[in-house]
Amino acid sequence: LFDRQDLKLYPSLQFNTPLPQLEILRSGDPRTRIGIELVDHQGRTWISRNAPQGGLAPYYNPLDARVQAAMAAVVSELVERYGHHPSFGGVVLNVSPDGYAMLPDANWGFDDRTFARFVADTGTSDPGAGRDRFAERARWCRTQGRDQWLAWRASKMTGLYRTLATEVRKGNDQAQLIYSGAEMLRGDTVRRYLRP
Repeated sequence: LFDRQDLKLYPSLQFNTPLPQLEILRSGDPRTRIGIELVDHQGRTWISRNAPQGGLAPYYNPLDARVQAAMAAVVSELVERYGHHPSFGGVVLNVSPDGYAMLPDANWGFDDRTFARFVADTGTSDPGAGRDRFAERARWCRTQGRDQWLAWRASKMTGLYRTLATEVRKGNDQAQLIYSGAEMLRGDTVRRYLRP
């Protein structure tokens, strides 16, 4: 229909529901599961602290390479199916607090696998060990390590977005990845900052 009417089609994606290949990892060996889900300063996952709203939630940790690969696979499948059409203009990525295309806030990502990558990439030492490691990491990331932590997270998310944009352009170098932030302001964290 879009080809016939000489219109541009931009299918929209929202990463806010479970993905089968990541659910296999989540339900498998506990060591393999580390890093797949967002973990807070208490070592608890986002899902264990917050019930999904209508089934929608940031189910996964977008800082994890396996999560990023699964997200790229979804975009790749969409482009494979529709990218050959002359009307295909690209993909719209809806970024919202109900999904995992963005991070909820700076207080997530303290699992052992993610933090090990942060330490390796930045050359810092892990401030947490033993049973209290999540709280120690969180405390360090809120104080002296804040700038490094936020910069590293931003670089990982930028890398994810670049990967998704590359997938969108496969087969059509004019196709675009468009970010829609219309839903970003709905989250509780943002609301707290915006309301007096």
